[in-house]
Amino acid sequence: NQAVRTQALEIIQGLTGGDDGCEKLRTKTNELVPKLLNAIGREGVESKYAATALVNLTHDPWVITEVVNKGAVERAMDGIRDGDGAPVNLLLSLLANVTTAESGVHVICQEGKALEGFYVSKLIQLLTTGKPEEEYDHAASVLTNITRDPIGRRVFLDPKRGL
Repeated sequence: NQAVRTQALEIIQGLTGGDDGCEKLRTKTNELVPKLLNAIGREGVESKYAATALVNLTHDPWVITEVVNKGAVERAMDGIRDGDGAPVNLLLSLLANVTTAESGVHVICQEGKALEGFYVSKLIQLLTTGKPEEEYDHAASVLTNITRDPIGRRVFLDPKRGL
């Protein structure tokens, strides 16, 4: 039932607003993260609650690893590309948090894959052309985090990409 799901996500978001709640939810990361990642693609407030909870939870390095391993980078980039689900500024905040970890940088750079650097190019495009501009401010934080890592610098500075 959508009303129950929405209320549950609102409660989870509320719990992530404080250290005690985040600590309690950290023990449930394995079950919780896939449900939150699924919810960020939904229309309406469910996606906002889920994205906010993920942003709050990913201040913990251990949670970042779990979230990255469960596909958060890909899910956030899909949401940004498709323009549905969670607000772009929350998805970019999530990416800013997960790219503070090396694992997040490697995934967002798509290291060793055929489309290596595609997500980075997309973030640069969003930062320079996204409207309204305030929605895309966190793209700068993501790019800053990416370029702190050697793979990120290599992808960012690759002349073939024309960045």
